[in-house]
Amino acid sequence: MISSIPFCEDGKDHVMTQITEEMWKYGILRPDATGPDGLIAVNGLVEKPKCDQASSRLASFGRYVFTPEVFDMLHRLKPGAGGAIQLADAIDQLGSADKVAAITNPSQCYDCGSKFGYLTAIADHTLAHPEYRVPFLDLLCARLAGMRSPDPRA
Repeated sequence: MISSIPFCEDGKDHVMTQITEEMWKYGILRPDATGPDGLIAVNGLVEKPKCDQASSRLASFGRYVFTPEVFDMLHRLKPGAGGAIQLADAIDQLGSADKVAAITNPSQCYDCGSKFGYLTAIADHTLAHPEYRVPFLDLLCARLAGMRSPDPRA
């Protein structure tokens, strides 16, 4: 699916997106119409909005195909949040100029920036691996068998 998108042939920057309920953790797209090619026109991006202020549930989570213009934009930006130059600000400005499109991620996405998200990714991929599935299940069973359930009467 992704290989069929003519990245950069349309002169736009492209971001990959996925629906999230945790808007406060990601840059959230301000989407416009979805084209027949599946690309979503992006009017802008807001970095980590409060849930009640998010314009959508479409998260940008760090997969991009950029034209050189984004780097020119980064050079022109003044420091934003935290006193740093923010990629989110560049994407927001380019989106306002109709120069950004998004494609929905067709795969499972993991938040490896959190410890539990990282552990979830490891567990899922280990359980799906033909060589490691059974030994991993054996390890988990042995660890769980060695744990005592808390006594609800205590």
